[in-house]
Amino acid sequence: MKKIIEFITSIEKDKWMHFTICLVATLLMAIIFKMCHLDKASIICIPWGVCFLVGLGKELYDEFSKKGDSDAWDFAADMIGATTGCLTVLCLL
Repeated sequence: MKKIIEFITSIEKDKWMHFTICLVATLLMAIIFKMCHLDKASIICIPWGVCFLVGLGKELYDEFSKKGDSDAWDFAADMIGATTGCLTVLCLL
């Protein structure tokens, strides 16, 4: 248990922000799509796809506008947050 806590606390604040923003964005989009009576596949796939495209676009922007300042771990945190959000929604549908 101690090693797990050490690992979690060693993750940078920026990665937690990427994770949290994508998690919340996925959940909010899923709520909106549920209220619009979309099917389950759309409620799950569209928010994940949006987070994928926005996360990838942000990292590409960082790479080309800031001369190599992108971070693959930021994108990984985005995808983990979006996937966690989709799995949560899937469990609640």
